Amino acid sequence: MVVAAIAALAGWGIGALDLDGTPLDNTAGLVFGVVLAVAGMVVGGAGVLQFRRAATTVNPHLIHQASNVVYSGVYRFTRNPMYLGLAAVVGAWCFALGTVVGCAVAVGIFVVSINRFQIMPEERMLSDKFGVVYTQYCDNTRRWL
Repeated sequence: MVVAAIAALAGWGIGALDLDGTPLDNTAGLVFGVVLAVAGMVVGGAGVLQFRRAATTVNPHLIHQASNVVYSGVYRFTRNPMYLGLAAVVGAWCFALGTVVGCAVAVGIFVVSINRFQIMPEERMLSDKFGVVYTQYCDNTRRWL
């Protein structure tokens, strides 16, 4: 959540610099932002529900407490629906502000940071814990989309 907030603030700051030249039409940006935010919340929420049903932790700081590899539901399409949902919400915020450049920067910051500092360490730990079951899942399902 902290990384998402920092990325969103960066997007807002880029937007304030007016690097886009002509900002998005306010109505179009708001509508697209709302649609993207709702989609992100649905995808992220579906990921949380799947983890709850599988009785495994949703807390990324307690990954060592993971009890199952979840590969059904939304996890058939993405290994990280909760992070994907957050990325969509960050992008939605920037579109609502009317900044395409800010959106690209904000989502880029979020994705690169989460990949490097959260997802890659999680993947190593899950691979060590669940072995071939997890590595086969990774071979068959994309990290993001």
